[in-house]
Amino acid sequence: MVNKRKGKLELDWVGKGDIILTKFNEKGKTYPASYFQGQVSDEELMPREFELVESIGKPDSENMLIWGENLVALRSLEREFTGRIKLIYIDPPFNTGQDFEDYEDGLEHSIWLSMMENRLEIAYRLLSENGFIFVHIDDNNQAYVRILLDKVFKTANFRNNIITKRIKKNIREREKVKSVNTGHDFVLLYSKNPEALLNHPTIKIKRKERWHSFEAAGVRKGMDYELFGHKPRTGNHWRWSYERAQKAIKEGILRKNPRTNKPEYFIPATEESLTDTVWTDINAYSFHWDFKTEKSEELLKRIIETSTEYNDWILDFFAGSGTTGAVAHKIERNWIMIESKEDTIKKKTLRRIKAVVKGDPTGISKEVGWKGGGGFKFYKLGEPLIVKHKSYPSIKIINPKYYNKALIKVICNLEGFKFRENDKVLHGVNKLGNKYGHITEQYVSQSYISFLKDKIVDNEEMIVYCFNYDEKISLPFNIIIKKLPKDLGKAYQLRLRL
Repeated sequence: MVNKRKGKLELDWVGKGDIILTKFNEKGKTYPASYFQGQVSDEELMPREFELVESIGKPDSENMLIWGENLVALRSLEREFTGRIKLIYIDPPFNTGQDFEDYEDGLEHSIWLSMMENRLEIAYRLLSENGFIFVHIDDNNQAYVRILLDKVFKTANFRNNIITKRIKKNIREREKVKSVNTGHDFVLLYSKNPEALLNHPTIKIKRKERWHSFEAAGVRKGMDYELFGHKPRTGNHWRWSYERAQKAIKEGILRKNPRTNKPEYFIPATEESLTDTVWTDINAYSFHWDFKTEKSEELLKRIIETSTEYNDWILDFFAGSGTTGAVAHKIERNWIMIESKEDTIKKKTLRRIKAVVKGDPTGISKEVGWKGGGGFKFYKLGEPLIVKHKSYPSIKIINPKYYNKALIKVICNLEGFKFRENDKVLHGVNKLGNKYGHITEQYVSQSYISFLKDKIVDNEEMIVYCFNYDEKISLPFNIIIKKLPKDLGKAYQLRLRL
């Protein structure tokens, strides 16, 4: 529909602008929780810490496998990874009517669109200026997602709609059918900005050296000169300028055709050929890891090699079987994967990536010579920093789980400071290096402030986060106090509603 206020063509739906979190009911099934309906609080949406569960392989590896709700996990990555991700590949749930079983189709479709919009907006911020996003989708939602991506990534940044091959059914079950069998998916490709460039994908095709007609379709000024007694037909032109053609004749790569006497040029033998947007030479799906919608390593290899270089960062926030991380690991890229379902991440994703580190022989391993190595860290998304008091639910308190170093780290992340591991006073610093955060569980008195004042100079600032303080304190011009939890994340909560 047309938005009359802005004069733009936009996709509209019931509940547009809602914030959707995936939650789990008592039976362990997922359901969409709505911010509009009061099922999601501001505190639940705030960034959190990633709690290390296990380190696998090389201890200095930065690769991350994250278990937790993907919208909150993406928000938690923003502090460190905004503008750093070169490639995002996602294979979201296709919204076929089975994603949220207890909702009727129309409402479910709206929820799905809100869920995608929330996550794509953060994805845009995480991408580097020369980054790309590939969204794998089927025919049920391709048209909707295309318009959604146009809005978030801008129409000018659309690059391609790639066709990928599905496993096809070839059994006639009835004489008449409602529709023909679906044989393909779509992969929508967008860039962060129009100047970003791809590596052109190729396919391996051995072709012998050959001679090809020198004539090409279309009119080009000055390219219709006489050559070997011939001119191109009306509406056509020669492939090269006159000067280049004369040079090519001397080099022996332009000649008369022995039979027709018309010009032809030499094409050397090749091992590969440029491919287009029809990727039916490879299957999009594979069946190595017991996952219904497992994507093939061949597909991800082509996507990653088309859009990244060695050591670039790759993100997949619908990890599923873990194909993105597996391929990125085997061809030496850095990767982050997020998966919300405990059963999936522990029984599928984690198991697979551990196998990759040990030398998994499936997929592209033989082609790239993969023998194992590297490492990754398995994280769990931490609990919210602010929670309701158990006895007095109307009162919000700092989660008792966070104290000392853990409290300092999570507040630094939430308030936009870089955590300083070994500094006992200036716990966090801003990007400019002129504002510091100090977090304490102690009572803040006048003498406490005097102690802190000596740790910074006049052109620097400090924010002190504490639970209680002397309200008669005289504060220096460059120090302010924020009381926990009341003053925490106010700017962040305001941003959620804009």
